[in-house]
Amino acid sequence: MALPTHCPNCNISFDGGDIYEKISKTFPEKSHDELIEYCSHYGWMPENKKNFSNIIHVKELGYGGYWQCPECEWNDRKEQNL
Repeated sequence: MALPTHCPNCNISFDGGDIYEKISKTFPEKSHDELIEYCSHYGWMPENKKNFSNIIHVKELGYGGYWQCPECEWNDRKEQNL
C-alpha cells in the first residue's frame, strides 16, 4: 500500500517539508556541504530533493505495524483488515 499524501479522514497534508530546509534550520552552524552530506542519509540530494513525512508509523509485536495520522489518529488498520 502506498502512503497517502493527505489524511483520508481529516484531509491534513502529510508533507513534512523539504529535508534540506528543515535540517538547515535545525543545524544553522553547519556548512552547505555538511548539510548536503547530512541530508543524503535521508535520500535527499540537490538533483533529487525529497520531503519529510509527518505520518506516524506505529510498530506492533508480531506484526509490521500501521500508519496513523498525527492530527485525528486515523490509521490504515481497517484497510489492511486488521
